[in-house]
Amino acid sequence: MASSRRDRRMAFLEKTVAEFFQKEPFEKSMVTVTGITLSKDSKNATVSVSLYPPEEDVHALRKLRARGADLREYVKTAVRMKFIPFFSFEIDRGEEKREKIDALFKKMAR
Repeated sequence: MASSRRDRRMAFLEKTVAEFFQKEPFEKSMVTVTGITLSKDSKNATVSVSLYPPEEDVHALRKLRARGADLREYVKTAVRMKFIPFFSFEIDRGEEKREKIDALFKKMAR
């Protein structure tokens, strides 16, 4: 039961974080929230993001970290939770890896 509650909480947080970045877009990068991991005590959350273009990922990650407090305030207004987590960010490299694998398969098919 607790696991499904935690899963629902993570899904709702993911949706809320994605809404925040949709309302507050970046100038040079497109940010897509690909997942969220909530600590067992629900006090910390790691947000996995995919960034486009990939060349701007270091700069965009710096901006994400700078807007962490704004994100937390937004979540406070949108979510009723006992603890509002502190957010950290990581770049999800899954899409880049998938593209490399697709390129290798295409190369092998020739």
